[in-house]
Amino acid sequence: MYHNACNMPSYAIPANDLFSLKYMRRIRFLLNIIVLWPNQEFGGSRIRRLVSSLYRCVLISFVILNMTTTISYLKKYVNHDLAHSYVNMMLGSVYLQRLFLPFQKKFCLIIKRFVLEFHLIHHKHKTENTQVYDRVNRMCAVVTAISVSHAVGLPIFYNGIPLYNNIKTGMFSKHRPINGTFQHSVYFDLPFDQYRTISGYLVVFIYNIYVSYNVTIGVCIYDALVFSIVFHIWGHINILIGNLNQFSLSSEQFSQEDIFNKLKDFVRHHQIIKEFMACTSDAFSTSLCCYLLFHQLSGCVLL
Repeated sequence: MYHNACNMPSYAIPANDLFSLKYMRRIRFLLNIIVLWPNQEFGGSRIRRLVSSLYRCVLISFVILNMTTTISYLKKYVNHDLAHSYVNMMLGSVYLQRLFLPFQKKFCLIIKRFVLEFHLIHHKHKTENTQVYDRVNRMCAVVTAISVSHAVGLPIFYNGIPLYNNIKTGMFSKHRPINGTFQHSVYFDLPFDQYRTISGYLVVFIYNIYVSYNVTIGVCIYDALVFSIVFHIWGHINILIGNLNQFSLSSEQFSQEDIFNKLKDFVRHHQIIKEFMACTSDAFSTSLCCYLLFHQLSGCVLL
């Protein structure tokens, strides 16, 4: 049933015009950094698809390694205040779940359908849809800009605050404080000393920056993609309502055949919206459940 309702139609429109929109280019570019964009659904060479799958497996391995070493760290320091590490673990779980999405056919198909069929750019040739199209694009552009600023800025603050504390406490000076240790944004239980040696600290510091940017992209930019899909669903609903209102006011000007054809178009449009919403709910339901669970648990831990 899913395949029949959510698979792409044969009249799919090329996506070149779609990526002339800056916010769509940003979303695709940033999600490609963590290979979360389903390029395999849009063609490309077999080697590129293979490299993307391998790199995605590497990212998944990094997350599992991070969570394993963090759990080991938590066991060693169970009596300390470790709320920060618990939140890192939960955020890593959300990111890990999203890394598996490109392996799921229903996620890939819904993105492909959104890009090639459902996006309002494919319907802007209808003059009555221009106002809704422009409004939805502005909303998507604003949300994407905010998400990009978060993806760029949050890792700087996240890793910059421990760095500032280390500088302030004199950990980089010749005369370090007695029993002083380096602070990190994420703590791991590793086989080398990351708390007292500069070389060990730098390895973990650079790695944490890399991981932080990957996670913020996986959270913020993925959310921007979901927001864009939701805004376009809202746009389609508003277009359908507007067309129905206009039709009810001017239906006497048309013949019975014209009225029948317009009603048929309305029913078809409603069916497209209904099917796309059902497929979207099916594709993103697990991700939304994990995300809401993260907010519930992290809120309890932080409080």
